[in-house]
Amino acid sequence: MAWLRGCPDLRSNPPTLATWERQRTDMEAAYVVIVSNHWVAVRGNWFCDSFTYGVPVKIKDAPHRRKRVRFVYVVSVAPIRTQPRADRLGPKSAAPR
Repeated sequence: MAWLRGCPDLRSNPPTLATWERQRTDMEAAYVVIVSNHWVAVRGNWFCDSFTYGVPVKIKDAPHRRKRVRFVYVVSVAPIRTQPRADRLGPKSAAPR
């Protein structure tokens, strides 16, 4: 299970994709970035969108690096909880036989 965690709204003073890429600090995080009403995916030094036909390219070679970033979302993965079946069913009760 994954969810998106929003970052600050950048609409009032939007940086370019190239500027945002240089200023981010967590290179291991996965991001969904809205660049001028276009969604792109960024993780580490990799960039992927419909202009690259879904093929990851190095972010320095990404098309439209001078477009303005409107929103940034961090993609987080929820840990999977596993419990023994008996714990999920609650306390043991004497079932009629």
